[in-house]
Amino acid sequence: MANMLLLIISGEEEKVGMPLNFAKTQIKAGNKIKVVFWGPSQETLSNNYELRKEYASVLNEKPKGCINYARKHNLETTLSDDIELVPVGDYLAKAIEEGYEIITF
Repeated sequence: MANMLLLIISGEEEKVGMPLNFAKTQIKAGNKIKVVFWGPSQETLSNNYELRKEYASVLNEKPKGCINYARKHNLETTLSDDIELVPVGDYLAKAIEEGYEIITF
C-alpha cells in the first residue's frame, strides 16, 4: 500500500479536477490518499461548488487548504465547509514524516 499526498497548486480548472480521478482509482486500490490545495487552486475551488463537493465526498478525510492564502484572498467562508484550512507548510512536513510521497499538480 502506498501513501500519497496530492498537492494541487495550479489555478487551471482542468488541472484542479484531474487529480480527482487519480484519487478515486488509488483509493479503490487500497492506497492512502491525502489532498492539499494551495494557492491558485484554492481560488479555482472557491468558484466551483461541484468540484469542492466531489473532492470532499471521495476522500476518506477532508481535503486541506492553506489558511493563510484563504485569509489573504478572502476565501475562508467559501472554502471552510468542504476544505479544512490549515497551515500547509506544517501539514506537508508532518505528511513527509509519516511516509507520504508528494505528487504535485
